[in-house]
Amino acid sequence: ESAIEFSKQLGWPVIKDLEVDVVYNWLKVLKIGITQVARSRIERVLIAFLNALHGNISINSILWLSHALEAFYDTPSIEVVKHFRNRAFKWLSLPEHNKKAIKKEFDNFYSIRSGYAHGTFEITHPLCNEVMDKDVAVQMFKIYHANSFGLATLIASIQMLIENNCYELNFEEIIHC
Repeated sequence: ESAIEFSKQLGWPVIKDLEVDVVYNWLKVLKIGITQVARSRIERVLIAFLNALHGNISINSILWLSHALEAFYDTPSIEVVKHFRNRAFKWLSLPEHNKKAIKKEFDNFYSIRSGYAHGTFEITHPLCNEVMDKDVAVQMFKIYHANSFGLATLIASIQMLIENNCYELNFEEIIHC
């Protein structure tokens, strides 16, 4: 729900309604079944996606979403944001009218993810009590917003795979002279 709202407000990425049987048939081809340990990239994407959706939205959801997105876009460990953003723009196409705002969302998502992973994000107490500290609401909004972006991007990315009857993306660097 938050991903769909986010997508509509920003105008990117486009989230569509897919027929249940189309999605079911796509999943059936993957033969994941009751797999509990992800062994392929697409399995890592889907299992991380399930983990991101498990429970309430939290900073952990952003880590799961970044794991799923980095697996989906096969991002190298150096310059992750740049590669992820460029690959997502190629796969999901970037509208010209809102380019700057969309780039800012990528940076925000990865700023929160990296801040948390590297110990610089202002984390909240487990009680997360807005009455005791008004800053809790600000932090929770940042997490909710970044989660909505990550979720919208992941859903749209997977939908494009399904629509194109693909099961994994492969990226190549091509040099022409």
